[in-house]
Amino acid sequence: MGGKSSKFARGARRKATASTSGRGAKVDAVDELRARVHAIMNNLELFEINLKSSIDSGAIDTLNELNLGALNIKRDNL
Repeated sequence: MGGKSSKFARGARRKATASTSGRGAKVDAVDELRARVHAIMNNLELFEINLKSSIDSGAIDTLNELNLGALNIKRDNL
């Protein structure tokens, strides 16, 4: 009987190890996906910041041109 229980124990240990290593691979894959999602979110955040800066810069340029145009009109009317 001792032989059967040790065979069973070895089989159980193998299954537990395989199960754990499979779980580890799944955890690694999930961690990798999380890292990729995090990187994509960071890139999108940077894109959004750059876009807002570009819009702000364009708005400031437009206001400067309007102010310059208004100054030119004032100067021409003097």
